[in-house]
Amino acid sequence: MAYHILIQSDPPQFHCSCSARRRPCLHALALADWYNRAGAAAFPPFDQLPEWAAAQVKAGRFAAVHPENSSSADRRAQRLFERLERAADGLADLENWLEDLARRGLATTLGESTTPFAHIATRMADASLPGLARLFRNLDTDAAPDQVADVLGACYLAIRSFQKRESLPPALVFDLQSFLGISLKKEEALQNGVRVTDTWTVLGRFEAPLEERLWQRRLWLYGASGRYALLLDFAFGDSAFEPGLPPGTHWQGTLVFYPSNFPQRVVPSEELRARPGPAPAIAGYDCLDELAVAYAEALGRQPWLHWFPAVLDLIPMPDLQALDREHKAVSLCLSEQENWKLVAVAGGQPLRLFGEWDGHAFRPLAFWENSQIYRTLQP
Repeated sequence: MAYHILIQSDPPQFHCSCSARRRPCLHALALADWYNRAGAAAFPPFDQLPEWAAAQVKAGRFAAVHPENSSSADRRAQRLFERLERAADGLADLENWLEDLARRGLATTLGESTTPFAHIATRMADASLPGLARLFRNLDTDAAPDQVADVLGACYLAIRSFQKRESLPPALVFDLQSFLGISLKKEEALQNGVRVTDTWTVLGRFEAPLEERLWQRRLWLYGASGRYALLLDFAFGDSAFEPGLPPGTHWQGTLVFYPSNFPQRVVPSEELRARPGPAPAIAGYDCLDELAVAYAEALGRQPWLHWFPAVLDLIPMPDLQALDREHKAVSLCLSEQENWKLVAVAGGQPLRLFGEWDGHAFRPLAFWENSQIYRTLQP
């Protein structure tokens, strides 16, 4: 797509015909940078301005911000917003679809077809929003009403957030991009993320298909300073995962947290060094109510949070549930074989578990036996 770009050097002003709301846009800044590097000789003079340019000059439609006066943080924020602008058409289409769904009713939509979300998933994929496309494709394979309501609510919140994107904190804009499927490269995370040097213990690992021919591996680490970290890896097609850090091991080094309003995902900034030692003492939640409060606070910071790591003392039950000390029950996302292992080890007593909470169920990934022996599970 071609854009009309106009730059005035004195005083410095810019115009571009693109739809980006943040001005000056990336196109105008790039042209200005080219001019500063190549000089006037690279731009042949015109005897007369083109009609469109003359109209802009006459109307005074310029943005009076010069890139040389912008800080590096401002330029990074500019690139961030430019990347997000690509979502405009797709989210407008999604908003119309959601409004139509609300008028017709969710029960009607679910009852009309065995794959009620296939069409909108395709439209989101065509709009280069792979995160939304994946969400809707997965709903067609497991479209429980409460899960559908959660996804639709998260999508509408994303639309409203996008419409107010210029007033959002930059960290929350990164979270919005991640939800939409606009991925941040590791190099960008290393440049923009927060570095934390610590001794890290690998608590648990979980591998699961994201969609057909795409697998995800989540590796949870816990720092001696009391901070969780998440290493994400992906495998496509028939390829296998790269060898990861074995659960139960300890490592020294620096991890860089991806920008987020509730940072979890990390990338190592250096090769981690193995460090022997016992399983760490991790402060857990005393009951499910405490977990719910902490999870609500996390959602208040990052409303598209997928997983919330937690340590809980629970009594596993044979029916794939567990009881806290107040005898409140929570569903366990676990195979029957692994659940029976927990029931046998616990013997009717509270067992310290580490796992992921998603707002509906708790997925145990590891447990402590005799307060010292650390064991992993394969959900």
